[in-house]
Order: sequence, then C-alpha cells, then structure tokens
Amino acid sequence: MTKFNHTTLSAKKSVLATALLAIFSLPTIAAPDSSTDTYTTKSGIQVTPSLSIDAKYDDNIYNQTNNETSSAVLIVAPAVSFKIDNGINTFSFDVGLNAGTYAENADDNYVDGDLGVAVHIENGKSHRFDFTASIASISEQRGSGLSEGAFDPNADLIRYSDLLLTATYEYGIRSTQARIAFTTEAGTTDYNNNNVFATADSNVSNNLFGTTFYYNTNAFTEVSLTLNGDYIRYDTASLKDSDVYNALLGLKWQSSSVITLDGKLGFEFKQFENTAVDDFDGLTWDIGAKWQPLRYTSFYLSTTQASQDPDSADGSYLVERDVDLSWVHAWSSKVDTSLAVTYQQDEYENEANNRLDEYLKYTAAVDYSFTQWLDASLYAEMINNDSNQQNISYDKFVTGLNLTFTL
Repeated sequence: MTKFNHTTLSAKKSVLATALLAIFSLPTIAAPDSSTDTYTTKSGIQVTPSLSIDAKYDDNIYNQTNNETSSAVLIVAPAVSFKIDNGINTFSFDVGLNAGTYAENADDNYVDGDLGVAVHIENGKSHRFDFTASIASISEQRGSGLSEGAFDPNADLIRYSDLLLTATYEYGIRSTQARIAFTTEAGTTDYNNNNVFATADSNVSNNLFGTTFYYNTNAFTEVSLTLNGDYIRYDTASLKDSDVYNALLGLKWQSSSVITLDGKLGFEFKQFENTAVDDFDGLTWDIGAKWQPLRYTSFYLSTTQASQDPDSADGSYLVERDVDLSWVHAWSSKVDTSLAVTYQQDEYENEANNRLDEYLKYTAAVDYSFTQWLDASLYAEMINNDSNQQNISYDKFVTGLNLTFTL
C-alpha cells in the first residue's frame, strides 16, 4: 500500500480544535427530514450519522504463500458528519471509528479513527476557496504493507498516523469558458515505531503545489491542463527523497447520458535527491469511462499509471499500472448486482532482483435496500497476487455481509 499518489492532488490542527468545540456545544437535535438521512438542528446544523457492520470470512488473513491462516472478521464502523450550508458557503466536520475483531487471533484486533474538516467559501461569482484538514490513526494488517511477505506471529500490529492539509483557490465564473485553480497540499505519515517492521525510515512528508487551467468548449466537453510538483522527504531514508513533476492534459466529455469520459494523460518526471539513484520519466494517466446502454445497467472502465513509493525496502520506487472493469445492474428500485475485475501491476525499479508483482481481484455483490435507513450487501472476493519474489505471492478468498444503517 503506497502512501502518496503523485498524479493527483489529494484532499485530507487548530481547525480541528475549533470544529470539536462546535460539535460538543450542539443544541438539541430536531426531528429528521423524512426525505433524507440527515437531521437538522434548530440552528441549521445538518447531522448525518451512519453505522457500517461488516461480517466476513477471510481464508488467508496474513497473505501467506503457504500455511495460510483463516479467520472470521467483524468490522464495526460508526461515523457522523456535521455540516453547515447556507447555499453558497459550507463547513463540514466528519468523525469516524473503525474497529476490527478477528476470531482466530485477538492480537489482530484494532481500533482506528479519523477526523476531517472541509470549508468552502465563495467571494462573489469569481472567487472560490476550499480548505481541508484530516488526521487518521491507522492499523496495518499483519502480512501487508511494511510486513508484506514477512509475517511474524510475535510482532505487534503496525500503526501509523496520516495528516493531510489542502488549500485550493479557483478564479473564474463557473458559467464562463475559462477558469484557473491553484492548489497546495502538505501531508505526513508517521509510524509509531513499536514494531520490528516500522522504523523511522518509513516516516515521510510531502509538499505539493499545483495549478489547473480549465476550458469549456460548450460542446459537452471540458479540457484542462494541470501542472504540479510534489516534494517528498523521508526522516532517515534519504535515498528515497525525490521531487515529482507532472504535466497532464485532461478531458471531460459527455455527448449523452449513454457515454461519459473523464481522464488525464501526461508526463511524469521523478528526480531523486541522491544522484546515484536512477530517476524516472514516462507517461502517467488516470482515465475513467462509463457506458450506460440502458437506464438500469452501467459499465465502468478505469485505468491509471503512476510512480509510487513502495512501503517495503524493495527499490526506490515502483511503477504502478491499474485496470478496473465493472458492471452494475439494477433489477428493481431495491435490488442491484455488480461484478468487477481489477488488475494491478507493480514494477519495482532500482531493485536488485527486478521485482514484479501482478495482482488480480474478482468481486461479485448483491445489494438490497430494505428501508431508507438499512442497506445490505452480500459479496465475495477472489484474489491472486503473483510475484517473482519469494513469500510475496498468495491467494485469498473473502466472503461477507455488510449492513449499513443511516439513522
């Protein structure tokens, strides 16, 4: 699992403190709006609580090549969102927990949490500002991430925290043909370092600056040009310090309700601070398409390519290529089914063994909406991860039932 995607401008403390103060002083909640899952207080604060319960069976929880360990897993994830919206400007605060319980081994149990704040401000018709801040405490499943291919039954769970701040300014009237946006981002990933696999070498920060020019042709088409630079620095692993530059041409096109295209294609240059490490330059893209031949059935295709920083010590970077294909069919207003296949190739560079991983996942799901406040999904996943390196290859089958409650 990589921490930074250098082809996109992602969105994630004093702001958090202000938001927390506002939440703990909320007035009494009024009756809910019967047409939505949102409660609105007398002072106009929209409150949206939710609860996800996922009960599943995983036949290879540690992603092992041999001697696999299976377990039933229960994941409970409550969340609540608070939002103030006057029709122009918005402020939202989100908080969530994610607790996992493993029947096979209590050492794999975890409790994660996240907080997020988002602010949207408009000053007249031409000036728009967006700010986000998020912090998350995350547990990494044993046998994945830093401990991939090296499961240790005596090791603790790897835990780390992610902090992300973003700010965007956009100039231009939305109804006109041209607009321009400027974005900056600062992010950090810090490991607790209480695990044999988690050390200061994995702690990393990034600072991104970018601009995007949009042009609407008024013919169901919008084109864009994005330029950005992402500056990545590790606490101690200086060999992986790099500057990543992207130039991307974008296209959004929808000739009808049948076909929609949204994608970016461009060039990426990854330059390492250490001149002894080979740089990367090549094509990068993020392209998605939707085909809806009938009102109740849709096909989705997406593909990406970008350089990534690997979690493991294998190589200074990898080139990740993804292809996703899915089909969603609505049998009625309450029942829909979906089939999906995902292919991912990770090619590690500056690595002695020329590591190459190929990941293939098949997913099938049946979704049923019982009521406005209860949705259920019965799903199955079959995963094959193939690698030319020892202990990285594995097969996995997961089946489960997910219940989502919105009060």
